[in-house]
Amino acid sequence: MAAASAIMLTACTSEDDILQTGQRKQVAPQEVGFDVYTPAATNVTRAGQTGTMTTNRLQRTEAKGGGFGVYAYLVADESDGSTATSYIDWMSRTSPSQVPNVMVNEKILWNATNQGWYYNPLKYWPNETDNDSQNTNAEMEAIGGNKHLDRLTFFAYAPYVSEGNTTNPGITHVTAKDGKLWTKADGTGTAHETVTSVTEPSIGYKASLDDPEKAVDLLWGVAPAGGFTYTAVNGQPVEVKEGEPLVDMTKPDVNTNMKFLFQHALARIGVNVVAAIDQVGAGGKLDANETKITIDKITLTGKFGATGVLNLDNSHANVANWVKINSTNITNETTSLPDGDNVTLVLSADKGTIAPWLRYKGEHTFGEFSAQNVTGVTTTRQDVITPRYYALDNIPAYTPTKQYYTEANAKYTVAGGDAYYTEADGNYTKVATSTVIYDDGTGYYTVAEESHSTTETACPTGAESKMFYTKDGDNYTKFKTGSEITWNSGSNTYYLLTVKSAVSDIPFTYNNKAVATYTVTGSEGYYTYNSVSDVYTPQAAVSINAPEIGSTNTGLFTLETTGAEKGSTCPEGYGETMWYTESDGTYTKKGLGNAIDWSGTGTYYRIAATAVPSTSIPFAYSGTIYDVERNYFMVVPTNNIETLNTTLSDAQKEALRKVRVKIEYYVTTEDDKVEGDRTQTKNVIEKDVLFPSLANGKSYNLNLVLGLTSVKMEAEVDDWKVINVQGDLPQNTAE
Repeated sequence: MAAASAIMLTACTSEDDILQTGQRKQVAPQEVGFDVYTPAATNVTRAGQTGTMTTNRLQRTEAKGGGFGVYAYLVADESDGSTATSYIDWMSRTSPSQVPNVMVNEKILWNATNQGWYYNPLKYWPNETDNDSQNTNAEMEAIGGNKHLDRLTFFAYAPYVSEGNTTNPGITHVTAKDGKLWTKADGTGTAHETVTSVTEPSIGYKASLDDPEKAVDLLWGVAPAGGFTYTAVNGQPVEVKEGEPLVDMTKPDVNTNMKFLFQHALARIGVNVVAAIDQVGAGGKLDANETKITIDKITLTGKFGATGVLNLDNSHANVANWVKINSTNITNETTSLPDGDNVTLVLSADKGTIAPWLRYKGEHTFGEFSAQNVTGVTTTRQDVITPRYYALDNIPAYTPTKQYYTEANAKYTVAGGDAYYTEADGNYTKVATSTVIYDDGTGYYTVAEESHSTTETACPTGAESKMFYTKDGDNYTKFKTGSEITWNSGSNTYYLLTVKSAVSDIPFTYNNKAVATYTVTGSEGYYTYNSVSDVYTPQAAVSINAPEIGSTNTGLFTLETTGAEKGSTCPEGYGETMWYTESDGTYTKKGLGNAIDWSGTGTYYRIAATAVPSTSIPFAYSGTIYDVERNYFMVVPTNNIETLNTTLSDAQKEALRKVRVKIEYYVTTEDDKVEGDRTQTKNVIEKDVLFPSLANGKSYNLNLVLGLTSVKMEAEVDDWKVINVQGDLPQNTAE
């Protein structure tokens, strides 16, 4: 199972809250509290916080997309005969209406000061937990004689949204107070168009098919690995099984926590690319100074879900209960999604979702291509998806196997064919050639114009309130709205503009690696070692950099020293051991024990040095960095359908797991001997890839290998072909 996060639902009870009255206990009301250990993302939309969810992300403020949502249901013993034996029994009844009656999309947020989770208003555990029944319902007898036993059932999801959003990818609908799917939990807004009646808490979801920047990692809560058992205040044991929802919880005894594990309801898909070269120069590697492989588009088509409805009450342990995927209702008889439900994920240079160092549009001149410093596909595996930008409050932790890039070198030099604009007071000015653009492109725009002449008889339909612009060269200045312009008079030309952010269009390069640092205080006992002079020097008040990615060698050591007083002879057994002198904490080689002078006073030391790996030092990044690993989060039906329908054939399982991969890429070679100073081919390759599984909570890396075969030539010089020609000459006759 992929990494998941534990949520604790704390029962705030104590011995002081239990009052003894005769032979039975009257239990005072106790608030239901939450203690959560779960999910840091940069982008927040009303459809949910984007990016892979972690504990730190869940603990962010509401403004930054933190928190999680809870639904709670009370199943009560009622004197009117409506007693139910369990949550399942209660939900199957038509009267009273079975809706979330304790918590409806309750917002649970992290309090950084108190280091705990809070919500408002507080809700309390029901106190009817003993045998003081209001009636003698036979159904209560069936569960151990507890005739007056009220229960709470909890469901949770993350990231929290106050309301769904049908426009953006992410959470589109939530279960409302009427038990149905709406964009708003109060039962208003937009109803789900196909799921109109819901009895169990569910979440509507929409996948981001062409921009992983907008992808939302949907989670739902279940019991953690191994499950858990606790004792209720009535003395009865309550068991919660691993991977199942927290159903029919009675009030817990003192110091007992309710535990959730947040699982990923989606599959995570990343794309990597690597070049396989038969022979090009030394080592069989691509000569990147002359030839570049660049990617234009990658599409993945398969049985993915563009939309779905997740029932938070999963019927099978650890399996996301997607009751609807695209247009298909998922049941125990479902075998697949119809071909019309095939969904295509798109990575495109045009949309900026392919990493800048891997993309190069074919229409650019090669000179511009070189100026962009495009790395291209190399023989080292690279992430394809455009990197994620980290803000200052969300720098990831250092790991020795992961590389990040700094903001300072995320830049692009504007080329002659580019058309990027800045805005001031509503006017748009084209950015001059050779201007260096930094950061993530914020404040830069692309502009598409639509020209209109005042010779037109009237203002274009629908443009009466729109702003028209005049144009001076490539720059645009606000003029008047359509209703303010005098039409059918003169021959002036004005422009309507379509303005978009250029963030995804600017091909930034991220060449400079981010460096994680650590300031040594001196208390750590770190030393550096000079192998030439054989000297160990203590380190203090010095900043050190983490080693290159893939290495854990810091060049630091900890020492274990053993001293021996001079004035006698070398300690027995250490004649071939290297001994050192010490001065102000620095240890300098003296020599082998049987070769140095042991007379006089002082101390020699033998040393056992242990290398300090980077994994044991709390290196940290500073500034703003970019993460080159990006992923799509997709609704996948495979494990859900296979779990529900145990009669699937191998062929049906393969159909669910088969993905059609199409990649379009250029191979460009710089060569000033040909027209345009380059040769270029565009290649389109399609292939079916069979995934071993497609399951929620799993992360899949699709590794694409682009093979290049060099044009090889052989030559030899043809031998002369000898042809003997017989020629008989007339003989001279003497006179």
